[in-house]
Amino acid sequence: MEGKSRSRWNALKHGLLAKAVIIETGEGEERREDFEALLEALQEDLAREGALEHMLVEKTAVDYWRLRRLLALETGRIRSQVDTLETDERTRVR
Repeated sequence: MEGKSRSRWNALKHGLLAKAVIIETGEGEERREDFEALLEALQEDLAREGALEHMLVEKTAVDYWRLRRLLALETGRIRSQVDTLETDERTRVR
């Protein structure tokens, strides 16, 4: 009985949302292992109990993952704009 009780959380433990949140091809490719490590660390730290807590832990991992991606994108865009402005400024000075 205990095995069945534990196994009912397998889908949540392995991340139902992970398949939709990880970019696995092309530019900006992410490592599934990194997301899974984040999810596992949160699961351990938050000592979740019950379906709702499992879902909230996964949602937290997904939200953090997306926020991290957004911050990297924002930084890259700002860096690109600064580089363009610096290039334009050097061109004008000549």
